[in-house]
Amino acid sequence: MFNRDTNEIKKSFDFYYTELLAMAEYLEQKEKEGYRLKKIENKRLIFEKCEPRDIRYSVEIFTGSSYREFIDSCTLEGWEHVTT
Repeated sequence: MFNRDTNEIKKSFDFYYTELLAMAEYLEQKEKEGYRLKKIENKRLIFEKCEPRDIRYSVEIFTGSSYREFIDSCTLEGWEHVTT
């Protein structure tokens, strides 16, 4: 559902840890359509309108002890953290 006031769309989703690649492909397709993932909230993906881009997503499930270290290591590898 697109909200003209906030320039966002919200999509409900069910996501399983076995579908990491499928989720990444879905997010990449939305970027190509001009919608960037803004946040995840209550089983909803919230996208904001943007210029279409060819972006590569990686969806990870963090199970370690230091989330900050995980994000820092991804940043050092050239990845940008989108949302938790």
